Amino acid sequence: MIWASWIPPIYVLAYGKITIDPKENSWSINGKRLFIRGTNYIGSPWLGSLTSADYRRDLSMMQQANINAIRIHAHVSGRALYDLADEMGMLLWQDFPLQWGYDNSTTFAQEAAEQAAEMTRQFGSHPAIVLWSGHNEPPWDATWMQYRYSDWQPDVNRFLTASVANVLRQDRSRITHAYSSTAEHYWQGWYSGEKSDHLKPANSSIISEFGAQALPDLVTLKTIIPLADLWPKTTDKK
Repeated sequence: MIWASWIPPIYVLAYGKITIDPKENSWSINGKRLFIRGTNYIGSPWLGSLTSADYRRDLSMMQQANINAIRIHAHVSGRALYDLADEMGMLLWQDFPLQWGYDNSTTFAQEAAEQAAEMTRQFGSHPAIVLWSGHNEPPWDATWMQYRYSDWQPDVNRFLTASVANVLRQDRSRITHAYSSTAEHYWQGWYSGEKSDHLKPANSSIISEFGAQALPDLVTLKTIIPLADLWPKTTDKK
């Protein structure tokens, strides 16, 4: 995940100053170049079941995988995650929980803006959070919706996206990403096209989602593939 093109380009956290080069879209902490190696994260479909131990296990595995940044995808996690991210030095991209399309009324947008303000008040003291993102794939940006939903309209939720982003920008100590664009989501060959499409270069310097092309582990594969079709047939060196 490479993050860029947000406001402001320089901000200060408890552990130092982070800057973004607007031309190269590169990050630096205290003058030292940093390559953002991120992952999206939803710890469980049942968020209330997660404990501090669960979060510590997951963050430890991320560090072992050489990950240094986490996008808290379309939800707000339990307080323990933010405490641990502060402790373990993990950078957080925090989404506001808007995913795809919603009621297009002014009333709904105002309620979302109030909840966004509450999110920044509740979690703004955590230095691990370096970015607020307002809306994931809003309908007005997600042109793929026209092929799935007959009632799709190109301008739906523009006011909603802008209302939430305006609130998030009031926190001048962090970067605000108004919305996570479909163009940032590198799904090559996952939702459409061919499986070889993942070999094609990305068109955006920001990659905030990636397709799920990875194979499951061996134990899971063995539950999917019949025993007769497993490979190799033998591990005998001869």
